[in-house]
Order: sequence, then structure tokens, then C-alpha cells
Amino acid sequence: MSSIRIFGWIGGSVAVMYNIPQIYKNYSSKSCNDISQLSLAMRILSAIFYIIHGVVIDDPPLLWMTSVACIQMLFIWIQILYYEKSKQQNADTIQI
Repeated sequence: MSSIRIFGWIGGSVAVMYNIPQIYKNYSSKSCNDISQLSLAMRILSAIFYIIHGVVIDDPPLLWMTSVACIQMLFIWIQILYYEKSKQQNADTIQI
């Protein structure tokens, strides 16, 4: 059974990697204008349910890799809030 879990680790690793370019793009551009917060919230909610499922069925790849992906998505959400606030502060400064 545990040798079959290799596919879970591989799939989870890919799922973790696909958030990295978005995090980097957000950081480089200091903007998250094109990211839907609703879509991101739904992805986070989905990940939370997968984490719970991973605990219930005792599936370490599902649990750990989804947890890492969820943390990344939360980090993206923090970027959205931070860059949005920074953009507003810059706009307020220019208005003066």
C-alpha cells in the first residue's frame, strides 16, 4: 500500500510547485490585480477539506502536500491584501 503513495507524493509535489511562479510574479510586479479573490478563497476551502480528508483516511501525501499548498495560497492572499493596501497608500500620497 505504501508504495502506491509515491503517486500521491509526486502529484502533491507538482501541486506545490504550481503556486511558486504566481508568488514570484506577485512579488516581482508588486501587484495581484489579475487574481480572483473568490477563486482563491474557493481553492483554500477545497484544500482545507482535502487536509481533513487526508487526516481521516490517514494519507500522509495528501495531508502534507495539500497543507503546504494551502499555506502557499494563504501567502498569495496576504500578498493581495498587502499590495492592495500599498497601492492605496501610494494613491493617497500622490493625492496630497
